[in-house]
Amino acid sequence: MQVKRKVQVYLFRRTGRAVEFLLLKRVQKLRGFWQPVTGTVEEGETSRQGAHREVKEETGLEDFQHVVGPVYSFTFVKNRVEFHEEVFGMEVGNVPITLSNEHSEQRWVILKEALELLRYVQNKKGLCRLEQQLGR
Repeated sequence: MQVKRKVQVYLFRRTGRAVEFLLLKRVQKLRGFWQPVTGTVEEGETSRQGAHREVKEETGLEDFQHVVGPVYSFTFVKNRVEFHEEVFGMEVGNVPITLSNEHSEQRWVILKEALELLRYVQNKKGLCRLEQQLGR
C-alpha cells in the first residue's frame, strides 16, 4: 500500500487573554468546509518543512513567533492509500492573510467556535491537543 505524509497547521494568535485560531474555508468545488492549513509533505521534506511550505502557499505567511509540534498525529486510508498526518501550531501576530485559490474565506475564532466549524473529528482532536500544549 502506498503511504503519503500530510500536515495540518493551526495558525494561532494571542489577543489579550484569548487565543484565536485561523480557519480557512475550502472553495465550493473542493467541498466548501472549514479546515486549518493542510497539505501533503513533498519527497525530501521533513514534516516541519512541509508545514512551513503549506502555510506560505495557503496564507502567504513566512514568519512565525513560535512553532509547536507536532502535537498530534493519526493515520487513515483512502482509495487504497495510507495517509500519516501530523498536526502543528504556528503563532503569528496580527498579520494580513493572502488566501490561495483553494480557499474562499478565512476566520479567526476561539476554540469553541473552531470546534463547531470543523467537520472532521481528527481536525478537532488535533486542535484540542494544540490548545492543551498552549497551556489553556
